[in-house]
Amino acid sequence: MTIRQIVAPTLIVLLSLLLVLELPQAIAARDRDYDWYTPVIDVRTLLQDRYVREVDVDAMQQAAIAAMVDSLEDPHSVFIPPRDTEAFEKEMSGRYTGIGAEIRPVDDRLMIITPLDDSPAFHAGLRAGDVLHSIDGTDTLGLGADGCIDLLLGEPGTDVELGIVRPDGSEATITVTRAPIGAPTVEGLIRRDGQWRHWIDETTGVAYVELAQFTDSTSHELRAVLEDHGDNLRGLILDLRGNPGGALPAAVESADLFLAEGPIVHIKPQREDRAAEAHTWSARSGHAGEAVPVVVLVDRHSASASEILAGALAQNGDARVVGERTFGKGSVQELRPLDADKGLVKFTTALYALPEGRIIERDPDDPTAPWGVDPSEGCVVPQTPAQRVERTRAREPWRVIAAQEPALGGPTDAKWMREELKDPALAEAATLISGRLKQGAWPQLPPDEDAAFIPPMEDLDRARNTRTLLLEQLDLIDQEIDRLAEAGIEAPRGFDRLEDDVRLGSMEIVLKDTDGTVIGTWSAADPEVARAALHDATLEKVDGSP
Repeated sequence: MTIRQIVAPTLIVLLSLLLVLELPQAIAARDRDYDWYTPVIDVRTLLQDRYVREVDVDAMQQAAIAAMVDSLEDPHSVFIPPRDTEAFEKEMSGRYTGIGAEIRPVDDRLMIITPLDDSPAFHAGLRAGDVLHSIDGTDTLGLGADGCIDLLLGEPGTDVELGIVRPDGSEATITVTRAPIGAPTVEGLIRRDGQWRHWIDETTGVAYVELAQFTDSTSHELRAVLEDHGDNLRGLILDLRGNPGGALPAAVESADLFLAEGPIVHIKPQREDRAAEAHTWSARSGHAGEAVPVVVLVDRHSASASEILAGALAQNGDARVVGERTFGKGSVQELRPLDADKGLVKFTTALYALPEGRIIERDPDDPTAPWGVDPSEGCVVPQTPAQRVERTRAREPWRVIAAQEPALGGPTDAKWMREELKDPALAEAATLISGRLKQGAWPQLPPDEDAAFIPPMEDLDRARNTRTLLLEQLDLIDQEIDRLAEAGIEAPRGFDRLEDDVRLGSMEIVLKDTDGTVIGTWSAADPEVARAALHDATLEKVDGSP
């Protein structure tokens, strides 16, 4: 008898034994899955059979799916129902069919902020400041942004007639032919003759690039800018402020343009049973920007792919980061379409980590734990919400395609950036890159306030402002209640009346024991005094123990 004749029957026996042992386990697992669905099916059947009106089973199914995703308590995991899938996919791809213009609601109508480069709106003659009064004969007054956008979008090659009012008050009717629009993601410092100008100082070779988001075209657009400026490019300011992120490949490819070697980003699954899915993207040499020093501008709204790019350049490149600590959105999402066009499910599968290994994702339960990307030593430049608004408004005339561009009276230097653009972070970046080119090394800056504390401080400030607004609103409601009461208005019989236990004009605190017995009261005429006292109060038990 040969070895094969001995081994083969043995393998068959072993495989048979494994099958016998594993089959009951598989059946038990399947039964547990069925048990999970049983109450869901029971409720569906019960409501279909017994509810007072006929139920919408599709809406019920979508609500069940949404509830399952919501139970994860993850803001980045969502269910996109069928009615929203087309809009979601357009947003993810950055492509749609329309006229190609940035718009803003003004006086209950829509105003053109700027036509996009080489768009149907641009070629038809729309310019910044034009206000849409009608779309294909429909008055836009009160339609809202969404209503107007629905009328502007349509099939490629179709025309839309726009009734507009120019900034000088003149009226015109413009016909625009819709076309597929790919929103550009790479912008320059200012526009001259309708084209982006990237040079800050051509004599020293310093340029500026802003990335609005990351789409499939971003790295190609960025590479084109670097190659267009060629050997004259000696330093770059890369602005990622307000960039919400986007496609991971775009971030990796963009970082690779500036790095010759080293890791760009790691993916770290958090479950042991999925540890094999860990992955690292690393840079490859031979790209246009590898010898170019970079200053990266970030703020608390720079998220996801922005953080990947900023972190990779800061840790592996000739780069410095200026601004605020970034948002802390470092989770990997997977997008899965459901069968029968029932919608999409986007859910988190892993976390991103910087080249050094630190997780990017912010822990909402621990505001002091590390997250995101920090500015470099001495490079923290915080901005309040009001300062951000001022910066956006100051920059707008320089970035739009308008009938008349603002005159440029001098060099686009740090002084101009600070005074004209109201942008101290950009001015700091320009000064920093200039020092790097002159000295051959990055200037040594004194340490500044820890960037980690700026976002929590702003969160606290925003929460306090919200509380103040709510208290003011409650005060107005109290005044309305008093006015109605003085007029003799009473609640109809059968309505529960809310007693005036809480007033902004006074405050009373009632202490009760576990049985509900009142053991003491304390009141204050001034609510601010009461709040301050509560903040500093130490409560003790009746027997004096803490």
